[in-house]
Amino acid sequence: MKPLMALLLVLATPVLAVEKAEDFAWQATLQTPVAGPWFQLDLPLPALLAAKHSDLRDLRVQNAQGQFLAYSLLQPAAEYRQAEQSHGVRWFPLQAEQAATGLPPGLRIESSSTGTLVEVQPATAPSSQPLPRQGWLLDASAIQAPLVRLSLDWDGAEGFQRFAVEGSDDLQHWQAVGDYQVARLSFAGDRIEQREIRLPALRSRYLRLLWRSPALAPELTAVQLVSVQEGYVEPPLLWSEPLPAHQLDAQSYQWQLPRALPVQALRLPLSDANSLVPVRVQGRVDTTRPWGAVAQGVLYRLPQQGREVREEELRLPGWPLSELRVQVDARGGGFSSAPQLQYALSGQRLVFLARGEGPYRLLLGNAKAAPVELPLATLMPGYSSEPLRELPKASLLLPAEPSPQEQNQAGTITKEPRADWQRLALWAVLLAGVLLLGLMAYSLLRPRKPV
Repeated sequence: MKPLMALLLVLATPVLAVEKAEDFAWQATLQTPVAGPWFQLDLPLPALLAAKHSDLRDLRVQNAQGQFLAYSLLQPAAEYRQAEQSHGVRWFPLQAEQAATGLPPGLRIESSSTGTLVEVQPATAPSSQPLPRQGWLLDASAIQAPLVRLSLDWDGAEGFQRFAVEGSDDLQHWQAVGDYQVARLSFAGDRIEQREIRLPALRSRYLRLLWRSPALAPELTAVQLVSVQEGYVEPPLLWSEPLPAHQLDAQSYQWQLPRALPVQALRLPLSDANSLVPVRVQGRVDTTRPWGAVAQGVLYRLPQQGREVREEELRLPGWPLSELRVQVDARGGGFSSAPQLQYALSGQRLVFLARGEGPYRLLLGNAKAAPVELPLATLMPGYSSEPLRELPKASLLLPAEPSPQEQNQAGTITKEPRADWQRLALWAVLLAGVLLLGLMAYSLLRPRKPV
């Protein structure tokens, strides 16, 4: 019985076909210039199109020794970003009386239709002596984002410059922002400067700088404000090359995609200015299915306020589609010529654990491959989104596109039967084991002759 039990255990173990690099039609070199051990890579569109399965189950990462490496796939999420921008602004002197009263009759201000300060004309005192300068008025009305830093430069005056900052949107009502100081000191050929202050994400169209010691208010020579634009940025879509259309009739066009793809958006560039094209988009996953509506909208190229505005993209729900058809409402004039279409897919991010020696290779294009992807929490114990953003990035050296002759030869080769002796041997062992098991069972269960 012991040999029988051993054989049953062997046959109960799944027979896994051994994968080889030759089983994958598309291969590219991964470049990892820094130490890992984990790397991330945003897969380019050629890699996504090379896969035989929409879920990328046929993706593999291989090291130089031919070993397959552990990996995870994830959808890039919206990222929180801060983008700073520096602005040069205009500044105007404030006399003591003007600074104290906010917007006195002597201060003449004109604004453009956008609210940008055009002119500030300070009045002079009735006497021949001009009023002492109290500070400066800064025009930040053209800046839409919050203000986070202010940088000043002034004439040769040295020492500490202490001043208060106030903000206003209408030059009538002012709100205190805070007290600040800048400095310029020099001694024995050495110089120390502090010309920048930090602002608390201020949203004010005008700033007023009021010196604590008006007699020491310097002559400004340069003013810079820094704003920050912040928010969540959606990951970019991956756009295909333009595909020529197959024209069905005067107002209908059709396109064939490489395979069923989860299309997220379409782009139909308009060749003529002053164009308006209402369209309806239909799609299907294969030729055996009926057409279904997936999007509709209006494409246009129109003048507006001295510039051209364009809308040439349509969002799709992301269903798998292998064929697309666009029907045009002729009342808008239609396309002047058959349009070229670009489709967009959502990106996929690969995270892999580099083991063994490089160079590493990315493999795709095996219709028989089974899923081997690991959950990210398993691939990276203690995973969190923060260190994931800091992972070093690998780069991909894309293979050269084969010539039409090479594609024909490759197609001819793939159609010929290819002997895979390793798989055949495994199946032969399995069949032999089944036969042996049957013989042993028969010998144990057949009736025995009485002695």
